[in-house]
Order: sequence, then structure tokens, then C-alpha cells
Amino acid sequence: MPATFAGRLALIAGLGGLLRVLYVLLVVADNPLSGDAAGYHHAANLFADGAGFPEPLRHMFGGVDLIVRDGAEIIVGTPIGHLEPTAGHPPVWTLLLGAFSFLGAVTVLQQQVVAALLGVPAILLVGLLGRELRSDRLGLTAAGLTAGYAFVWVNDGMLMAETAAIAAAAAASWAGLRFARDPSRRKAVVFGLVGGLAALSRAELLLMLPLL
Repeated sequence: MPATFAGRLALIAGLGGLLRVLYVLLVVADNPLSGDAAGYHHAANLFADGAGFPEPLRHMFGGVDLIVRDGAEIIVGTPIGHLEPTAGHPPVWTLLLGAFSFLGAVTVLQQQVVAALLGVPAILLVGLLGRELRSDRLGLTAAGLTAGYAFVWVNDGMLMAETAAIAAAAAASWAGLRFARDPSRRKAVVFGLVGGLAALSRAELLLMLPLL
């Protein structure tokens, strides 16, 4: 067992990462995606291809819209391959997956493994938050819970944005706590930047910032 906080936190994070990768490879590898998960997968690949932020499911499958105008119903069909800009989801998760898609991780399984590894920063950041809040023991306990709690790591295999949002929420809380304890212009800037990043991970996190 490592003697330092950093060593123990790294060990917990490594074990948490291993758990996530094993879960992906042994349980959910290449499971069919649906809903938001399918949207993030396709959106990442479209972004990597230079298409920006189009509505991914409409691009992949087309669509039909019913428009009512002056009492008349108009049916408008959208062909497969249509590029329609959207802001339906905050961009951080699409950007992260898109960066790895650009590097070659384009299949569902490849992106699931990437997501599993991207779950590790949340463990580290929750550990740092616990240490900043009270003590090394609390930090390591919080990191251990984050590493092993199923409702945290299950999102990685599902390709859901919670993977990034949990890390961003922990980082914003850590930055906010440091600013509250010792205010400075630099810490205010860091808190603002990290808080903005959190809001761009999950829109609900925008409601968390005033509380911090």
C-alpha cells in the first residue's frame, strides 16, 4: 500500500479504471445503443469528420415533421444524411468523444473503452475534493466510493455524458471551495472557467454554480 495520499489516490483511480474497462469488455461490449447514447456516438463521429454539431439521429435515420400552419397540416420529410445544426445537448461530451474519434476510435466498443478511461478523472477529482473539504481520509473514502459505485461507472459503458459531468461537477466544487476559503482573482478565474466547463457538460450543472 502506498504511503502517501497521492499514491493511494492513484491506486484507487487505477483500480476504478480497471473495473470500468472490465465492465465494458466483459458485460456491455458492442451492445446496441439507443436514445442519447446513440446520439453521442454518432455526434462524435460527425464532429471528427468536420460536420460540426448536427442533429445526429436525424442525420443517420432521417425524419418526418408535421407542421401546422394556418390550420393546414404540412408533412416535411428529412432525408438520411441531412445536416441540421443543433444545440440539443451541451458540447463537452461530444467534443471529448469526437477528439478520440478523430484519432481512430470510431466504433461503439472503441468509444466505450475510451469512456471507461475518461471515467478515471472523476475518481481523482472527487478524492481531491474530499481532501480539500476535510481530510486525506475523507478524500480517499470519497474516491473509493466513486471508483466502485455502480451508478457512477455504469454510465461509461452506456456512452452517456454523465462520465464527463461527474468529473466536471467535482472539479467545479473543488475550485469553488478553494476560492471560498482563500479568495483571490486567480482562484475566481479558475472557478469561473471550471464552472463554465461543468455547465457545458450537463445543463443542470448551471443550477449548481450559484450554490457553490
